[in-house]
Order: sequence, then structure tokens, then C-alpha cells
Amino acid sequence: MESDVVASAFPVLDTGRAVRKRYGVSDADAFSVGLMCGGSLEVVLQPVDQSARDIATQVAGAANNHRPVVWGLVSSGELMGQCFAVQENMIAEASAPLKRTVQADAGALLSRSRATELRTYGEAGQRLRDDIEVFFCAEGTPPRLVVFGAVDFSRALTQVAGLLGWQTSVVDARETFTTPGRFPEADEVVVAWPDSWLSDQLAEGALGAGDAVCVLTHDPRFDVPALRVALASAIGYVGAMGSRATHADRHSRLQVAGVPTAQLAALRSPIGLDIGGATPEETAVSIMAEIIAVRAGRSARPLRESAGSLHDVAALD
Repeated sequence: MESDVVASAFPVLDTGRAVRKRYGVSDADAFSVGLMCGGSLEVVLQPVDQSARDIATQVAGAANNHRPVVWGLVSSGELMGQCFAVQENMIAEASAPLKRTVQADAGALLSRSRATELRTYGEAGQRLRDDIEVFFCAEGTPPRLVVFGAVDFSRALTQVAGLLGWQTSVVDARETFTTPGRFPEADEVVVAWPDSWLSDQLAEGALGAGDAVCVLTHDPRFDVPALRVALASAIGYVGAMGSRATHADRHSRLQVAGVPTAQLAALRSPIGLDIGGATPEETAVSIMAEIIAVRAGRSARPLRESAGSLHDVAALD
């Protein structure tokens, strides 16, 4: 497929006009271009002018400085090939209705850590029309994983999360155990009481729906206050490690501490998916797998037990 795309790019260089190519299993040349596993693929070939270079520089600069950015490409219609980028505090009041609508939808994606969306519009910016198609790609700040408890499982968890692109913090009030040397993979190692530190982070708006908190301490002095704060927040995933007996005891303590039933229902405990993990590394995979499923709104069932497309194409709200 790549060789065919390259060959198709030369006429675009000559004409300066974007074109759109479609490859699918029903096409006579599907196997010749490498679509052996089925499905279909559409490619927009866009001439790169100075405006496109400027946008690419803007997107790269935002990514390098960990600032959220959404870039997009008009992928059909008379405007096909035009691209744009939107960052925080850069959404201008455009004069054209279509541009205003596209900018607003791009701005709505700035809070997403990583997402692609395909949206159609009318020529005057109507969202229920399909005259013009726009592809959006959000490159937000990495999601944060906060691990309470300076234990061996925490080191494995920060290592696995780091491989997945998460920013990780290990927080524990016990100074002897909470050292950067014990957690070299963590982005941040903090000596502090978990509930107090978490309250400060939430007050600063540093954690939200795309982030996760994992409590691994097994100590009610740390667990209960930290979970009480976490469950009352908008943090998207809150989990706690422990046996079923530990979970039952913790649940009772949280009830006594006044945590509402609805908040208790959101607690992922015992933490992780049932994959038979025993070592810290296997347990870390179990935990991160559950976090990924929760963030994506997926069931975590085996794919062979599900139907439909393996990859959802989400639409903007």
C-alpha cells in the first residue's frame, strides 16, 4: 500500500491539489497493496506548503512542552487538504461559520490525552450535514497515575504505566521507604500524607477524569483518608489493592468515615483484572489493563466473545 501511496503523491506535487485514495478488500488490487487482513483504508495526500509547515511546527512544539493541542485536516470537499491546529487560549472567534464550528469542536477535544475523531459538516458549519469531512487528532498532556504506597508493587506499576506513556507519582508519608532510588521509573516521588497531598493536587486542578489513583498501602491510616478524598473527586479511576477480606474491612471503614454509597460503588477493589497475576509485574499489567478498559468504556472481555469492529470510531458530542 505504501508504494502505491508514494506513486500517487507525484501528481499531487505537480498539481498542488490534495487527493483522496481508498483501499479496501473489495478492490481488485486489495491484496497487491497489502490489505491481507481485510478492512478498508482511506488516505488523503496533501501538498505541504508553508502554512502546513507552520502548523506542524506548532503541533511539535506543543507536544515537546507537554501542552495539549488538536490538529486537523479537511478530508473531503472543496477545502480538502487544508489543515489547522488549536491550543488552549488560542481559539479565536472566526468569521466564517464553518471555521467557528470546527474550532469549537477541536477545543472540546483539548482535554483528551490522545484521540482521533472524524466529523462531518455542512458548508455553513451545520453539524448534521455531510458535505465536508474533517479529521481531528488530539495530542493532550499524558494521563497521570498516582500510586499511594512505597511498596514493591508500586515500582512495577510505575514501570508498566511509564511504558504506556503515563506520568507517574509515588506518594507515601514514610520517608525511609519513599526515595527516588527505590522508584527510578516514577516521574515523581513525594514524601507526604496521601490525603493531604491529593487534596492540594485537586485544588490546583492537576487531576481529572482522565487520570487514575491506585492505593497499594494496605494500611487503614493511609488508605481510608486517601480514598475518601479520591472518591469524592472527578478522578476517572480509583482502585485499592487487597484481599477480599481487606476490601470488606476497608469498605466498612469508608462507610463509617461517611463516604456515600454511590462513591463506594465507584471504587475498583480488589484492584485489577482477574488474569491470575501473582508477581508485582503481573499485578501491574492486571491493574493497567483495568484502567485502560475503564477509560475506554470497554468490558475487558476476550475479543473472541465480542462482536463488531475491534476499533471504535468515536464521534464528537
